Amino acid sequence: MMGTIGDQGIPKERTPLIDPAFSDHIVAQCAALRRLDCAAPWLAPGPSATGTEQEWVATGRPSWLPPRVATPRRDTFQEVVTAAGDTAPLGPVRGGMFTCTTTAAQPGMWHAYLRAQGENVLWPRPWHLWRMKPAPDATIYHVSSAQAWTALVREYHHRICDLLHPDWSKIANIADAVHVAPAAVCAIDGLRLSTGLGPIAPTYWTVESTLWLRWRFDHNFGAVYAGTAE
Repeated sequence: MMGTIGDQGIPKERTPLIDPAFSDHIVAQCAALRRLDCAAPWLAPGPSATGTEQEWVATGRPSWLPPRVATPRRDTFQEVVTAAGDTAPLGPVRGGMFTCTTTAAQPGMWHAYLRAQGENVLWPRPWHLWRMKPAPDATIYHVSSAQAWTALVREYHHRICDLLHPDWSKIANIADAVHVAPAAVCAIDGLRLSTGLGPIAPTYWTVESTLWLRWRFDHNFGAVYAGTAE
């Protein structure tokens, strides 16, 4: 294996090719996920769960890069449908916004992940936390498993270097956002999943996440600043 891993990680063509049904079968036996589901049952339905909000975290940036936008605003939000012409394989999506599901008592999983990591050169402190409520009529596409993710990408994809990538501009025609539940994250992260049309490029959601393809938040609620984690 010497020489096969560089600063870009393991080459996509060298990552395992997995049957999505097999991946779901393995994940279904995970005791840690069962405990998580009992402790935080709102994570599986995500934005659709009653009594929850969506949390967005604006982190710092390395000193050699310009600062990130620190406030979620409709006028600075770039819809994925307007960025669809960029199909470079450097990232899974251009535009949009990622959030995590949270309650009044519990932070989102991305915030919890950052805290667990401590100091991080990619996402340095301070972390500005914002909470928002989705509009009641927002359309959410829920991905609960590797098989669900495979079905979505099979239907809406573009091909780069023999790998299938989700075509977010087409997905935006059927949904305002795509929610990936914890079980799906465990079943798809870092894996090439077989589809019959070719393998899906590995994706890295890391934690329960919702990718908003367009701005669909409650105008009456807006974005509420939830504090700064220094």
